[in-house]
Parts: sequence; structure tokens; C-alpha cells
Amino acid sequence: MKTNKIFAPLLMGGACLLAALPTCHASPIAIGTTYTYDLTNAAAGSGLGTMGNFGTVTLTQAADEVDVAVALKAGYLFANTGGPHDAFVFNLGSTVINAVVTLTSFPNIFQVGTGGPFSDTPWGTTYSNAIQFKSSVGGGLSANVTGPLTFTVKAANLTLTNFVPIAATKPTSPSPGYIFSADVGNAASGRTGAVTTVANETPHIGHVPEPATIGMIGLGLLGVGFSRRRRPA
Repeated sequence: MKTNKIFAPLLMGGACLLAALPTCHASPIAIGTTYTYDLTNAAAGSGLGTMGNFGTVTLTQAADEVDVAVALKAGYLFANTGGPHDAFVFNLGSTVINAVVTLTSFPNIFQVGTGGPFSDTPWGTTYSNAIQFKSSVGGGLSANVTGPLTFTVKAANLTLTNFVPIAATKPTSPSPGYIFSADVGNAASGRTGAVTTVANETPHIGHVPEPATIGMIGLGLLGVGFSRRRRPA
């Protein structure tokens, strides 16, 4: 029937599009989901001001893995105030066991911190993980790195929600504390300081399509177009 000829390509395309939707995994968070946090708080007396727009931290969910990207705003660089020095610290919850952190950018400048806990004054002293400057890297802003600093964190059943604030480390600290902290500097003034998010910040939530998803959507649209071209006049 003519009706079937009309709906057949639509059904084909719809089936492909449904197949391209995020796949259900053991993780309660869909693959490709992103959490983005703003680095807006600076340490008092650092010369950076107490509030600003210093950069972002973006977490992207993968299978048993989270990809992390720390991108600083134009005019700011990662600061090294002594090597090996913690350029960026973050905190994983106590349920995360044997997490493996792998750098995916600037391997000649940074290294994965070992041991711990790690600190970044004044935001806390009990962060579980750190990315450090190598001891061979010059001090201050000489490395000239604005990012993005990227790395992966892999552990069984790891999700975005496993990145959690540290406990308050002093009576004046917010409770819960902060998830991340970075040492940065103003390229123009040379002033450096530790920056972090607003306490208890709710992240901006987004989604990055998986390559397979993009491919399936393309195939679905191609199938619709091909079927329409074959329809008799």
C-alpha cells in the first residue's frame, strides 16, 4: 500500500534513532553526561581578588571511567610554587577503591601525585588525589600552561557522583568543603593563588554524544533519504 511506502522510511529512521540513544549501563549516570564546575573563588590576599572567573572543571562520564578537563580562562596560567607542587587537587569518595589516574595532556610538565592526602592552602588538606608539576619544571608561571589539563580517572563503577567535597578542615571552613582546587596565576600581573568553586556548587549538567551515537543518527538519516529516493513517482 502507498501508506506503507510512506511510513516505511520513517519507521526505519526512527528505529535507528532509538538505537542511537544513550545505552543503559551498570552506571546510574548515562555515558556522555557532563558535570561542569566554575572556578570562581580565589584565596584572600592572593592578588587575584576573592571572586572571579578563572576557569572550569568538566567531568565526563565514560564506562567505569571519568574524563576530567581543567581549562583556565584567557590570561590565567597554572602556577608552580615549588616542585613537585600540586597544580590541581580533587577528592574522591571513600567508596572508590584503587582508582587509576592517567594524564592525557602535558606529560612533560605534569605528573600524577602519589601517596596523599594532598593539600591546597587555604581550601583544604585532605584531598585524595593530585596532579603535580614535575620537579624539573621552572617555578611561577614559566611553564606557560593555560590548559586544558586533561586526565582520566578509572575505577570499578566510578561515576561523576564519586567526586565529592572534602570534610571541613577548620572551624571557619564550609561544610561540606570543596571538590577541586587549582593553583593559577595572572599572566599580566604575575600574581598567583589557589582557586576553587563556590562551596556546595551545583554543576552545569550536559551531554556529549558518543561516537557510536553520532554514527547511528547519521545512518538513520541516510536510510530515510535513501528510501525516499527509491519511492516511485
